[in-house]
Amino acid sequence: MGSQMVDLQTGVSRSVPDATGTPDSVPKVFTVGTSDLTAERVRDQIDDLKAIYPEPSSGLGTAMRIIAESIDFCVKAIEAERAGDRMSADEFMLHAQALLPELVSVQRLGDGFGIVVAALVFLFANMSGAPFSSEQMFAVLKSYRALWTSPFLSQDSAVTITDDLEDANLAVDPLPLTELFNDAEEAGLVDR
Repeated sequence: MGSQMVDLQTGVSRSVPDATGTPDSVPKVFTVGTSDLTAERVRDQIDDLKAIYPEPSSGLGTAMRIIAESIDFCVKAIEAERAGDRMSADEFMLHAQALLPELVSVQRLGDGFGIVVAALVFLFANMSGAPFSSEQMFAVLKSYRALWTSPFLSQDSAVTITDDLEDANLAVDPLPLTELFNDAEEAGLVDR
């Protein structure tokens, strides 16, 4: 005796002989009888499969894509700076900065990952649009490369990376609230 199996990629049904001659030896989530082979039944089976084998939700693919793009921008910035084109170098670093909000959305890869991403967010914010020195660009590039080679890094490894950023004269901590308030006051946004 055999059963029908639906290829979940193509939706094509095919006959599958089972080893014992009984339909019970084939997981029910994969089989359908010829009488109930409908699009709705196939969708139900796909939903059943998703419940058994959920899709990865860590965001690793997204994170790796963003990190690769950021590495590329940092390398281009360093090359532009070496060629004496400070304007392009600054522009490439701004492109890397623009990718950070999307990288923040996948911080759930781990605490170490989140620490490094937060440090990158704060260092860009603390630069306030000032151009990066060559040493600073290399430090940022090194941080992205560390995330690329080990996205699930430990907290201790993350602290080492943030220390390297600080050694390059990059502020990786948020500004104190008093400084933010003073800046807002100077801009006329708040009254004391």
